[in-house]
Amino acid sequence: MGQNPVNRGVMERVFAIQFQGHTGTGFVISVDSGDYLISARHLFVGANDKSKVDVGIVKDMKYYIMSGILHLHKKPDIDIAVV
Repeated sequence: MGQNPVNRGVMERVFAIQFQGHTGTGFVISVDSGDYLISARHLFVGANDKSKVDVGIVKDMKYYIMSGILHLHKKPDIDIAVV
């Protein structure tokens, strides 16, 4: 068999997430000494751009809460969210 095409470091940054009863996935990127959770906009039903959100993160069978500011694209049909 060939090598696994997905770097282990990448997989450690992928999470199952929850927001107000909605479940999805997200991943973390690091930019300019900050970490950002990237996910789908449709997961954040009822939340507005620039609002404070609490996101549940499931990792290694443990549940964590991450608080941050939600950033949405100005076009509602672009399905991306950044916290």
